[in-house]
Amino acid sequence: MSLTTVKELIQVLQDRAVLYHHALVDLAHSHLMDLKNIFGHIIRESHRFQQELKNDLARLDGHSNDEDKPQKGAIYHVWETLKAPIEGDNSKVILEICERESEALGHAYEAALSSADSLDNFLKRRLNRHILMIRDSETAIRAYHDAL
Repeated sequence: MSLTTVKELIQVLQDRAVLYHHALVDLAHSHLMDLKNIFGHIIRESHRFQQELKNDLARLDGHSNDEDKPQKGAIYHVWETLKAPIEGDNSKVILEICERESEALGHAYEAALSSADSLDNFLKRRLNRHILMIRDSETAIRAYHDAL
């Protein structure tokens, strides 16, 4: 797995956090406050994953430069083309969009793993753990959606 791939995943996670932050701000002026906890969880999860990958990047190349230009290559575009704006007029519609975004993130991670070589097994395990946690979040979103 190249360092560029890790940087792309960091950028995906950063943009994901921004996407949900904007959606959370929009919720403040709506009747859909039931989604606040879900969005907050996704934002925190994205920041945690991003920090873990930054730490791994620093371990692998000796530094983690937050001033690097954003990495938007093939891995990033897997996520970008599958995600959608988080908007809608009811919780079920918005949760369906969140499910699709979560699936897109999982696909981006899987694409990163499929391009992985034997560079770092620790990092591969980290990405697999992230995928499991993403799937857990997706399952929770689906369960809440189905309960509505």
